[in-house]
Amino acid sequence: MAFIPGLELSRHFFHECVEPRLARLIPDLVYGAALIGDGSEVLGHDTAVSTDHDWGPKVQIFLRPQDFADTASTVIPALDQLLPGEFMGWPVCFVDRRRPSGIDRGVYAAGSPAHGVEMHTIASWTERRLGVCVRASRDLTPCDWLSIPEPILLSATRGEVFRDDVGELASMRSQLAWFPRDVWLYKLASQWARVSEEVAFVGRTGDVGDDLGSRVIAARLVHETMRVAFLMERRYAPYAKWIGREFNQLYCAGALGPELAATLNAPDWRSREAALGRALMVVAGLHRQMAVAPTVAAYFTRPYHAINAVEIAQSIFEAINDPAISALRRLGAIDQLVDNTAVLTSAGRTRAIAAALHGET
Repeated sequence: MAFIPGLELSRHFFHECVEPRLARLIPDLVYGAALIGDGSEVLGHDTAVSTDHDWGPKVQIFLRPQDFADTASTVIPALDQLLPGEFMGWPVCFVDRRRPSGIDRGVYAAGSPAHGVEMHTIASWTERRLGVCVRASRDLTPCDWLSIPEPILLSATRGEVFRDDVGELASMRSQLAWFPRDVWLYKLASQWARVSEEVAFVGRTGDVGDDLGSRVIAARLVHETMRVAFLMERRYAPYAKWIGREFNQLYCAGALGPELAATLNAPDWRSREAALGRALMVVAGLHRQMAVAPTVAAYFTRPYHAINAVEIAQSIFEAINDPAISALRRLGAIDQLVDNTAVLTSAGRTRAIAAALHGET
């Protein structure tokens, strides 16, 4: 079968296959439809390799809470019978796919194999996916924001909305589009603080003959620098598989990318340290206003050079206006503290950890 990007496939699947059947089943049904959430196709990065598991025509249907129980329990079994076995040459049912359970919680339950049509409410989908129930009448708290990993926020705000009768999907995606100003500054300052923790170690390890250690630390700092760049351009960073492709779409990638590559490819610690310093100066230059001038200088009296990341972080922390955010422990958000996939993909775990660290119950 010729490969077709999953987002395009799902768009055709909804408009040509699912939407007409829903119109026949319940002509006056009010709902939204989208492809968001998990899957490389949501970000537009899927290829033919992606088709080996959990890939195919998919759509999430979002119902109003008052319509959910009766509609989902009627429509999904009907679609089980009405949907074709294939669409545009691709199987409609997924042999490795199970629908999430709990109709009382706003998710239709069924067995496996299952087709890729799911039914949710906005509240149930966001609570399961983000660990936070997103409603138009409720603002997210700082702890809410700090408990949601950026790849999860990205997956909720990318993809495509195919239909949105009452605007609930647009409202949810607008609310999640980017951090509030002071939460953003808190994350940005915390990211510079992460840089400060290891920036002098590229030289220190190299100076004692540990070239492998120097390279490992440099690679870590390249990643941290990329995260600064994403924050500066107000773009959510994806998880590791796609961070390079998404980084290349940033405005600063043309200037910053070659210096990061030079850092990774440097033959010795001195040239590695110099390239990293240039890269950090590029990303520091993205700040329009900063109380402290970024500089690369000697690290205390040692023969290493590092950007003044501690001072940069402090100046950004001091620009925060919201006293509730200023009072937070300067630890960072969940994805600046944890890189364990089993944690970052569990809304319950990320929420519990963020609440414990930042004192919210």
